[in-house]
Order: sequence, then structure tokens, then C-alpha cells
Amino acid sequence: MFYRSGEIRMTNQNSPAVKRSGLPSWGYSALVTAIPASLWWALIQRFGLPVFYADDWDLIPFILKLRAGALHFVDWTPSWPHPLILIKAFSALFFSSGPLDPRPILFSSWFLATGSVVVANRFLIWPQVCGRAWSLKLLAGLSFSVWALSLVQFESQLWGFEIAFIATFCCALLGASVLAVECCRLSIRVAALLLLGGAAALSTGQGLMLLPALALGCLPFAKRWLHRALVGGAFLVAIGITFWLYHRDRPSGESWQELFGWFLARPRLALAGVLGLLGSPLTYIRASHRVISAPGEGFVILLVFIALLLLAIKRRNLTKCAPFVTLGIYSLLYSILVTAGRATGGYNDWFLTSRYTTSALCMCLAVLGLGLVQFADPPGTAQVVFQVLLAGFLGLGLGNSMAAVALAKEDYLMLRASMRLLDYQDLFHSELDGIRTGPFDPLCPVGDIRVVSSAVAPARNAGLIPPQRAVSIAANIQGSWERKAGHKVTYLTHLYWGETLSGNLEAGPTFEPDLVLVRRVGDPLFATFGLVRGNHWQIILGPEVSKFAQDPVEVFAFETATGRLAQIVR
Repeated sequence: MFYRSGEIRMTNQNSPAVKRSGLPSWGYSALVTAIPASLWWALIQRFGLPVFYADDWDLIPFILKLRAGALHFVDWTPSWPHPLILIKAFSALFFSSGPLDPRPILFSSWFLATGSVVVANRFLIWPQVCGRAWSLKLLAGLSFSVWALSLVQFESQLWGFEIAFIATFCCALLGASVLAVECCRLSIRVAALLLLGGAAALSTGQGLMLLPALALGCLPFAKRWLHRALVGGAFLVAIGITFWLYHRDRPSGESWQELFGWFLARPRLALAGVLGLLGSPLTYIRASHRVISAPGEGFVILLVFIALLLLAIKRRNLTKCAPFVTLGIYSLLYSILVTAGRATGGYNDWFLTSRYTTSALCMCLAVLGLGLVQFADPPGTAQVVFQVLLAGFLGLGLGNSMAAVALAKEDYLMLRASMRLLDYQDLFHSELDGIRTGPFDPLCPVGDIRVVSSAVAPARNAGLIPPQRAVSIAANIQGSWERKAGHKVTYLTHLYWGETLSGNLEAGPTFEPDLVLVRRVGDPLFATFGLVRGNHWQIILGPEVSKFAQDPVEVFAFETATGRLAQIVR
């Protein structure tokens, strides 16, 4: 006896029929995952850098203990604000010796995500398209893979510490896949979902939202009230344990009332934050207008999700839709939690950052999957229309990924410049450590963390970072510049208020500067740097940095490869 098309047949798992049906499904899953996965790989190869970024620097004390052989059990336990168990495990694997190069962790994130998407394609997409035209199979699988591995999450993809975000996303995909597996006992299904939900909660705080989403997705499989009570009780216990761990790790942190209480006082901001996060993956093609358009895009995709959910209830195929409903609910809960913790400072592009799109992508995947369940069957014209919509969804995913690459490049150029300046750290005012637009701000553009004094200096003293290099003075070169008063300017792909110094230079064939440095006339130390693009350059001065670069100023061209410094004279 056979199940419906695409479902597992209840027969001997070693029979030839099962082998014949299994090979195409896994081959299909690998095929439709390959191209989007190769784009992610290429992103790491092109823009990955051998330098820590942002929260990566919190690993320095742990790595120092690791290399000294002084780690104890307590060093592995999660304690706020230090890294969690997952990133500590990868740090122990890759940083026990050698340079501090986070790129192996970036490739580990790629491996986790690619493997999870292959599994998700096998259990979520293949059953919906098996036995149908290859055009539908390819469009459905490629659409799912392009969105799941989308480059709009480039911050997570190029930031070693964010393997925790990637792992949480993978747990969501694998949890949905467990819900899609046929012929699975309820007890085994619940146990697997609890393990995945627990792993997500231990990876990131936002991963806590996966447990209630998995619980709701599992309930349709419990046909008796007793089973539903047991399933609900098991997940409530798991959620209670994670709540306890959350408060244990953050004894002085905000209470849940403090975390969510402001929603009632500022409902418009809360709504903009939630809808903005849901719509963020769809808006990278809108460039500078993406912050404005994100809430509208989020509202539309949420309406589509709700409409498809109601259709599933009406057609009584909620069990078949459960994996995709779970992804959508998790994405919504995730957006609510992130908004509660991050949007109190206002809705802007610093809030709508790339790394928060990772789990927000689950809503796009949910809408795609629910659409396949409800509309993959109709023949004739309706099928053609549905495939056209799928092609448009695929094109939208590719367009947003390509638009995100341009932003990733800008972040890469600034981070690479700041990395090179670590070799010449003493050229700059130490007071500007942790200040926006300061010389080392691209290394850790999160809050006001003094990354040089708190992490770079201890790492250099321990030999984890090479000693500083000498600087030599080259002959003056010709150039010019002008200063523009405070205005909105793009800094690290975000809008920021600051002054700009911009101009040109005329370097000879033997001197190829890649940066320019600025300081007040008579000041022995520099304030910050700017990038040289051809013969043109620009320096952005935030309010604090501009105090160290008041007119009159002098600008120097700097060749970081050789350490040669040449003053630009007008």
C-alpha cells in the first residue's frame, strides 16, 4: 500500500523500490542546493578576513586560558556577556594554536547551513513536487535554497561569532524537517524536536522562540487529548528550563515585564520593529529606501502567511502544513523578541541590521512551503501562473542577494583597512578607541566597546597578534581636499550624521597609498582614516572624532603594505 505522492512507503527500507525512490530525492536536494551554496562559499572566499570582528573579541580571555592550559569547567558554561558554549567549542577547535583567523568558523557555518538546507529540501520540498514537472521541481527547490542561503544575511555569514545565529536557523530547518517525516512515532518526534529546540536555545537567546513554535507545530500530530497534554507539558518544561537558564546567566538582566512592557507605551515603534524585521530580507533591492519600505513588506508577507494558514485550516490539511507553519510562527516570535530587546533606541538601519535577517528568512520559507502545499496540484493555466509566481519569488531572492553583496563589499573594505592599521596602532589617539568613525571602530561597531584596550592589547601582549611595524616618512605629494559640515552620510553601510573630508591625490608609480590619515596641525597623533579609491579619497568624521580633527588639519597618504607615510600638500 502506498501513501500519497512524495510520502514514505511503509515497506522494507532495504527494498529496491525504496532505494530507487530515495536516490532521486537526495540527488534533487543536493542539486538545487548547490548553486546557492556556492554563492555563499564565494562570499566567504572574497570577503572573509583573518581578523576578529565585533563580539569575536570577547573570545580573547577564553583563548588565552585555552593556550595556557588553564581552562576549567566553569569557563565552558554560558555566562553573560561572554560567548556561549557553541562558539567556545569552535574556538577550542580552531584557536588552540596558530593565528587568530576566524575563517574556518565561517566555513563551518557554511557547512552547517548547506547540510541543513539539503535535508530541508529532501523532507520539506521534495514531497510537494515529487511526480510533477521538472520545471516545478527546479523552481521550488531553487527558490527554497536561494532564500534559505540568501546573502542578505552577510553579516552572519562573514562573522565568526554568528555561527550561533546560523546554528539556530539550522535547528529551525531541521525541526521543520522532523515534522515533515512520515511514519514517525510521536514520542520520537517530540524527543527530536526537544533536542533541536534546546540546541537552538543554547546557541542564542533568540533561539528560545523556537521551542514554542515547535510545540505548536507538533500538536496536530497528537490526535488524543492525553497526547496533546503530554506534548504541551514536555515543551512547557523545556521552555521553563531555558527561562531559568536565561535568568541564571543574566542575574542583573531585564525582567520579561521590562523587556516587553514598552510595547504598550510605544505601540507604533513596536509594530514597525516587528514588521520591519519580517520584511527586511525582501528589501535589499531598495537600497537606501529599505528601512522605509521594510514594515510594509513585512505586513504584506505576514498577511500572506495568515491567509495561507487559514486556507490550510479550511482545507483540513494543517498536519501537512505544520512544518511551514512552525517556520512562520518562529520567525514572528523571533521578530517580536528582537524588537523588544533592540528597538528601544528607535527604528533605523542600525536596528534593521543584516544579522537579524537570518531567522527572519523563515517567514519567506514558510510562505513558499504553504504555497506549494496548497497550489502545486492544479493543472493547466493555474499551474503555469503558479510557476510564474515561483520564478518571480526566485528572482526576488537572487536580486536581494546580489544587492547585499555590494553592502558586504563596503563593510569588507573598512574592516580590511582597520585590520591593516592594527600594525600601526600607536599612530592614533587612544581616546578614540570605541568611538564611532574612530580608526578601529570597524573592528567592533557594536556599542562603545573599547576593543583595542580590552582585547587587542592583551592579545598582542600574549603574542596572538604580531607586534607593531615601523613607519617611514616619504616625500610630500600633491593633492587637495574640502570639508563638508555635518550631514547624513553612509558609514559601514548605515546612515550616520557626520562631517566629511574628501579630495584627491597625485601619487607616483612607486607609491601606492591605500588609506589617508587626518590630524590637527601640530598634533603628533592621528584621529582616523579614510579609503583611497583611485585618485580620490574620503574621511568620515563623527561628532566625537571631529573634535580631534578641527581645522586646520593635515592629511597624509598611507601605504600600509610598506608603512610609508606622505603628507598631501595643496
